[in-house]
Amino acid sequence: MKKASLTIILLVLVTMCFTTITFLPESVEASALYVGGTGPGNYTTIQGAIDDADSDDTIHVYSGTYHEQVLIWEPLSLVGEDRDTTIIDGGPALDDFAVVVLADRVTITGFTITSGGGGFEGGVFLNSVLDCTLTDISVSDTGYGIEIKHSTGNTIANVVVMNNWYGIRLMSSGDNTIANSTVSNNKEGIQFIYSNTNTITNNTVSHNDEDGIRLHFDSSNNIIYHNNFIGNTNQAYDDGTNLWDDGYPSGGNYWNDYMGSDEKSGPNQDQPGSDEIGDVPYDIQGGTNKDRYPLVYPTPTVPIAPTGLMTIAGNEQVTLTWSAPFYDGGSPITNYIIYRGTVPNEETLLVTIGNVLTYVDIGVTNGVTYYYKVAAVNGVGKGTSSTRASATPVNLFPVCNITAPMPGITVSAIHTITGTANDTDGTVESVEIRIDDGQWMQVTGTTSWTYDWNTTTVSDGNHTIYARSYDGTNHSDEVDVSVVVDNAIPQPQEGEESIFEQIWFWVAIVVVIAILLLLFILVRRRKESRAEKQLPETQIQEEP
Repeated sequence: MKKASLTIILLVLVTMCFTTITFLPESVEASALYVGGTGPGNYTTIQGAIDDADSDDTIHVYSGTYHEQVLIWEPLSLVGEDRDTTIIDGGPALDDFAVVVLADRVTITGFTITSGGGGFEGGVFLNSVLDCTLTDISVSDTGYGIEIKHSTGNTIANVVVMNNWYGIRLMSSGDNTIANSTVSNNKEGIQFIYSNTNTITNNTVSHNDEDGIRLHFDSSNNIIYHNNFIGNTNQAYDDGTNLWDDGYPSGGNYWNDYMGSDEKSGPNQDQPGSDEIGDVPYDIQGGTNKDRYPLVYPTPTVPIAPTGLMTIAGNEQVTLTWSAPFYDGGSPITNYIIYRGTVPNEETLLVTIGNVLTYVDIGVTNGVTYYYKVAAVNGVGKGTSSTRASATPVNLFPVCNITAPMPGITVSAIHTITGTANDTDGTVESVEIRIDDGQWMQVTGTTSWTYDWNTTTVSDGNHTIYARSYDGTNHSDEVDVSVVVDNAIPQPQEGEESIFEQIWFWVAIVVVIAILLLLFILVRRRKESRAEKQLPETQIQEEP
């Protein structure tokens, strides 16, 4: 009995052991998912791929525009094919952020994020997360471009935030880093509220309508250095206690409105010789903070966006013109990259050109609308793209004019018709005229043309001359002029004898009458001779 009980116990233990082994979790490897493109099994929406992803998976997104809100609730990497051509468009009706991150260790790279909200919502929202990374993204046309709230240890690097209400905003967040980014043309560039121990370095903050950067509501112990503050209405505001330089000789920030000189050097700027650091500190508005070592020259960064992109449509071509960026990043512009597409937000790389401000795109089709963006490149790298411009190439019709004869004049014999023609987007290849409803006849010349008209080939009276030019694709509108043809015998001028008063006329009349009379006599005699030959012989004999 004891042996049986022992055997049963052993069997139970072995069974439990195998059961435990069977249910041990297997190691799971991260997977790659794909959105867009033409591959089999690719997702059509980013959110669809996120919903099926596991922790630490990577989601690759092909170029295109994705009209959706993206919600990320577990660690993963979201990788766009190209920042300028892979676009998440939240849409103006979405009263929320286009991208919301609610998980730690999320990486987002290679996207343009736009139109996130109709009010004060916006582009990307990191809410109560740790160790997330936003890199190589562009955020534009939103309320809040990027907002970080109750979050720690996150990195924003190589991003472009333009044309938003607020560019980057931190609320109650610490130990985050904003680096190597461009924050331009917003109402307010960077804003800190109740946020401490963050680092802001190597950024360009430019042409923002209010503050370039604003630290307030107990935002302290942040360090801000090696940034370029250019053309902001107010460069900086700080009512807390923050550090605005990296000590000597590393230096502080570049301020384009700094008025100090650089004649001294050393930690106290009291030694002879310049050191590319201003000799007097730069005052920060809002309190007593100062940039102790303002930089005389900007820290090189990528350029900001070109401005004023314009298009001129022509015949099978579009001419692009633009202005150089307000700020080249502290490094000379070397190239411009042009993007083109037939759908807004889906522009792809067209061409890279040198440091010129115009380009003629001849690879287009008349009647199709094309959309363009331009980005500048310097020694540091490619900057953000310009705002979009569009054009629909079309062949403009040529123009034709008749300069002579003038309307209503009388013409006769050989009369020379003259005119001009031009084509604003091409070349006039030929000019034709016709008289009334006759056939079209080619003239001599194009932009200046002539035609010798033999008016004797038409009846006297009113006639209309028509003309048109041709540019190889289209004829111009027809132009016309009406004239009077009069080819009658001319009347003598005053003082001249009429034809009836001239002796040669009457001599000719006499000669003609004499010839006619002679012909009549000859014909009469011939008829009489024939009649005599036809009389009967008996009739001839009876005659006495």
